[in-house]
Amino acid sequence: GRVKNLQLRDYAVNLLPKLVENQMQVIHLSAEDSSHVRTILEAEDRSVWVGRVKKMVLREYAVEILLKLRFHEENGIEEISLFACSSGQITGVLEEEDNNILVGRVKNLVLAGYAVEILSKLRFHEEDGVEGLLLLSAYDSDQITGILETEDNSLWVGKVKEVYLYGCAIEILPKLRFYEEIEIEELLLSVDKPGQINKILETEENSLWVGRVKGLYLYGCAIEILPKLRFYEEIEIEELRLSAEKPGQINKILETEDNSLWVGRVKELYLYGCAIEMLPKLRFHEENVIEGLLLSADDSCHVSTILEAEDSSLLMGKVKELYLCDHAVEILPKLRFHEEIEIEELHLRVEKQEDIAGVLRKENQSIWVGRVKKLRLYDHALQILPKLRIHGGDQIETLLKTHSPGRVAEMLGTRRNSEWTKETEKKYIRVYGGTFREVFEFKFSSRVSRKRTAN
Repeated sequence: GRVKNLQLRDYAVNLLPKLVENQMQVIHLSAEDSSHVRTILEAEDRSVWVGRVKKMVLREYAVEILLKLRFHEENGIEEISLFACSSGQITGVLEEEDNNILVGRVKNLVLAGYAVEILSKLRFHEEDGVEGLLLLSAYDSDQITGILETEDNSLWVGKVKEVYLYGCAIEILPKLRFYEEIEIEELLLSVDKPGQINKILETEENSLWVGRVKGLYLYGCAIEILPKLRFYEEIEIEELRLSAEKPGQINKILETEDNSLWVGRVKELYLYGCAIEMLPKLRFHEENVIEGLLLSADDSCHVSTILEAEDSSLLMGKVKELYLCDHAVEILPKLRFHEEIEIEELHLRVEKQEDIAGVLRKENQSIWVGRVKKLRLYDHALQILPKLRIHGGDQIETLLKTHSPGRVAEMLGTRRNSEWTKETEKKYIRVYGGTFREVFEFKFSSRVSRKRTAN
């Protein structure tokens, strides 16, 4: 029968011209030594027909045979993945002129290690370029020295929808040229060490044009690039995720003035770890309404700076749903909510009681959270209930004078026609990466706020 998936290793790679079939879907070639591909490299360039293959994976010295392959120009290939752990594995490819290796229509392109240097050698379909995912990963500056010598906006990648850059590969961002009218669905930049992006950090602010972006994900030291990015001012970022596990990963950002980092219109904002400290630095469009804001911290050091601020000093804009997880709950007293703005849902999630020691030392009814339609408290967060002062929460406040928070939750939850309800699951509940036994939900009437709005 016909073989759909072909995997050849070492000397077996030389058998490719004899084995490949027009209906083959996946070709995976790997060679650990240059001698393993010596025979096939003697063939003429573009002489090995791979037909309508859907996925091509070349590893180590097998990457060199890219010059010998001939793809179906109009049919297109779903994925090309190239991996090289030393420059010697791609010597022949790097000697080629730029834009000389025709690969035609490519949906997803993955280049890792020294193979990232090959990007400038590839020639895609003139109109489409890479149509799906472009993933570049390099963790050593030596792996991108050649490609950094190219001019900015010189590497045509076309109508790419998802761009994932890891480590030093982020330095290539200014070199990429996208289709002008394209909207990038996901732009992900991830860096573990600050030294991997030294050059791009030297660029001027707002100098890196990324145009229309739906989802922006910055991890680790890549967050420092945020001031360098420039977007369409009127475009709304549907999802902005910033995550930093170590304080040193965002030192330069924390040195900026409050309200100085323009992010425009953002629909959903997620801040993880030390990135929570950036909250005062962000500046949104004056008409922006954040539908979902999640702050999550696993360690007290992630919020140490923001905890030094005065209570009620961080003005919250228009937020529909607010989620505070673990140590991030500690910053609740620092937030200042607009009296006329109603939060549809406030979620407080605490797995360990010690994570909220500071909040528990606060006086009862001292933390003003304003107008809230729905309050959800997960496990230990229930202990915060006496500390909260909520518009329309008079019944809770009265009951707390004579009953424990748990008893109040039970009393309000058992009232059939009450505006407050309690949810208790027999099984464990998975929420935002945590496991919980109980979830208490309180619903507050918004009739008062609606009347005021009508007047």
